Amino acid sequence: MKQTVLLIGHGSKDPEGNAEFTAFAREAGVRYCMLDYVEPSVPTAFALLSEEGIAAVSVIPYFLFAGGHVMYDIPRLIKEAQVKYPDMSIKLGQHLGFEEALLQAAVDRLGLVKRPASRAVLLVGRGSLKAEVIAEMKWVAQRFRELSGYGHVAHCFISLSSPDLRTGILNCRAQGAESVIVLPYFLFTGVLVKQIDQIARALGCEIRPHLGNHPKLIHLVQQRRDELCKG
Repeated sequence: MKQTVLLIGHGSKDPEGNAEFTAFAREAGVRYCMLDYVEPSVPTAFALLSEEGIAAVSVIPYFLFAGGHVMYDIPRLIKEAQVKYPDMSIKLGQHLGFEEALLQAAVDRLGLVKRPASRAVLLVGRGSLKAEVIAEMKWVAQRFRELSGYGHVAHCFISLSSPDLRTGILNCRAQGAESVIVLPYFLFTGVLVKQIDQIARALGCEIRPHLGNHPKLIHLVQQRRDELCKG
């Protein structure tokens, strides 16, 4: 039986972000598609898999948090694919959530820095209207503090939620931080990641890379791929 793993990314208006996701999926050895903006879309991906005679597909939503896309949009598209391709076995797996590899990658992105009390690390999430996602980002910041050993760790959001990035930076300084290291908690670059970079630099902060094609995340997807293919 021909089977495969399909990685669903968000998609971006920024070609650089789409190229980064495409390269990541290829390095991880999985098929891929995008939820928004560019092809291959989810329907296109399933049409191609059907043409190739793929009988079983395991889907990994490559998203950090269980926002609207993970809770509603992707399940709806998978149900539509199941109706359209009744002979194809389709399993929808979990989004990334609280995988430890994500936090380890973020700590690596921070790098080795001196840790005086006057420095703060500010994790920046995408933001959401869902209270659960806001709570999850708070947990991420707490766990990051434990793993990094860095005393002053805060979090904020670039859209939809508060505190926003400017407020997050000002809050860190109000709490005694003379310098702030901004770390985007994003899987790939794009419009919002570049906006984070622009705001952080304009306010005199250090900036660290987003998670991107980190080896720990490549390994995480490969591990999930192997587990799904083994049932």
